[in-house]
Amino acid sequence: MNGTIELMVVSPAQTLLQTTARGVQIPALNGEFGVLPNHAAIVVQLKPGMVKIVGHEREEAVHYFVADGFFQIRDNKATLIAETIEAEARIDHERAGRAEGRAQQRLASKDSAVDISRALGALARAKARLKLAELSQKR
Repeated sequence: MNGTIELMVVSPAQTLLQTTARGVQIPALNGEFGVLPNHAAIVVQLKPGMVKIVGHEREEAVHYFVADGFFQIRDNKATLIAETIEAEARIDHERAGRAEGRAQQRLASKDSAVDISRALGALARAKARLKLAELSQKR
């Protein structure tokens, strides 16, 4: 399998996907990160965002929302492990919009009891879900 990557996508509840891919694009903490076959071994931390898997059992790409996890590749074997993984089709645009609004309200609040770090995380997750939902509608 010289021209592909063996990819496993795992959440705490289940293995969501085991497939081969021609490429994977992930939202790494340091920025978007693309992986092709024969990539150097690496482990990166994920930030909330979209994973794009190219060449997964058909020609068009498939997309997932991920948050709080890691991606590792070595010898054309890749594993994506994330606390939160949602298929593109399962993203609820309205729910993500409400979550974004709640997070923005918390951040704008003068209440010292608001956990700023948690609110920023919620806002990042909501924005990433909304971005993926909007891209999905355009296709």
